[in-house]
Amino acid sequence: SLEQERDAEDDEEALQLVMRQSRKMSSMINDMLSFARLERSNGEIEKQRMSLSETAESVCEDMALINERGITLHKDIASDIFIDGNTELMSRLVINLISNAYRYGKDNGNIYVKLYSDDGKIKLSVKDDGIGIAEEEKDKIWNRFYRGDSSRSTKGTGLGLNFVQEIARLHGGEMSVESTLGEGSEFVLTI
Repeated sequence: SLEQERDAEDDEEALQLVMRQSRKMSSMINDMLSFARLERSNGEIEKQRMSLSETAESVCEDMALINERGITLHKDIASDIFIDGNTELMSRLVINLISNAYRYGKDNGNIYVKLYSDDGKIKLSVKDDGIGIAEEEKDKIWNRFYRGDSSRSTKGTGLGLNFVQEIARLHGGEMSVESTLGEGSEFVLTI
């Protein structure tokens, strides 16, 4: 009967909600555990000569498959960028920056990932044409668990950018951001 169909539909909706919340909680726990391990390392992370080019290329290929809300990921990655680093952590840094760009990007918008060498420094840039960041929030976005106003706080654990900044620091690098509210943001790692 229609009554039974409606109950089944309600059950399906409830199950979807539980699964979404479960994934969110699992993601937060994983982020917190990863972050705790990183903090305990006291800067002692395993490093080796690695191709940041290959790492960025691989992450971009995987992340482009997300194809969320019609957002297109573009990449311009120099092929000869090497650093002494931790491949897993650098992958995480790139993943977090691109995830952030998807999260705050606009429908049918763009993400631009660029890796290049500039005046003896290595730069990795992730730029979007999304909602941007208000001037008064720019310093706060690096804080743990900070997710800004309601338009920026619907998804994620609030650990992503804090984690990114810590990974950059452990590699002798620094993070910066340029953003205009309503026009998008560009996050840049400089090593």
